[in-house]
Amino acid sequence: MENNAKNHRDRVQQSWEKFLDPGTLRSNLIACSLFIVAWETFCRTSIDNLHGFYNFGVDPELGESENYRSRVLDRHKSRLMASLLWFQEMGAIDQDDLNLVKRIKDHRNEIAHELPKYLCQAGHEIDVELFGKLTDLISKIGRWWVMEIEVPTNSDFDGVEIDPEEVQSGDMWFLGMLLQVATGDEEEASKLYQQFTEAASKLP
Repeated sequence: MENNAKNHRDRVQQSWEKFLDPGTLRSNLIACSLFIVAWETFCRTSIDNLHGFYNFGVDPELGESENYRSRVLDRHKSRLMASLLWFQEMGAIDQDDLNLVKRIKDHRNEIAHELPKYLCQAGHEIDVELFGKLTDLISKIGRWWVMEIEVPTNSDFDGVEIDPEEVQSGDMWFLGMLLQVATGDEEEASKLYQQFTEAASKLP
C-alpha cells in the first residue's frame, strides 16, 4: 500500500514537471502537432492523387467518374482504405503496410482526442517509432506514384534516367520542410527550400 502511494505521488510530480516545464511542453506540443499533420499528409497522399487521376477532365459539378467509383471507391466504405487497397493491388504497398496504418490511425486518434494527456500526464508520450514509419509510408507511396504514374505519363521524362531514391513528391517536400522548421534547424530548412526552388525552375 505504501509503495502504491509513493508511486502515485511520484507520477503526480512527474506530470506537473512535464506540464510546467516550458521546454518540455513546447516539445510535446510540436510532437503532437507533427504527428497529426503527418497523418493528414498521408491521407492526402493516398487519396488526392488517385482522385485527380481518375477524375481528370470531369466536371466537378457532375460528381466523380464511374471509373473512380468502380476501381477505387467500391473497394471499401472508407475513402482512405479504398485508396490504400488500390495501392496494395498495384504493388505499391503490402498487407504489413495496411496493418501498420491501423496502428498509426489509432495512435493519431488517441493524440487528437486525448491531447491533454500527452501534454500533462507522465507515461503518455508520442510513439516516435510510429511517426518514423508514418513518414516512411508517405515516402513509399509518393515515390511509387511519381515513378509508376507521373513519369510514364509525361513525355518530358522520355529517355531520362531517374533514381527512385532521389524522387521527392510534393507531400514529401512539405513534410520535410515542416520537420526542419519545427525542430529549429533553419539552416537545413533553407537548404531544402533552395533545392525545391531549383527543382521547380526545371519543370516544364
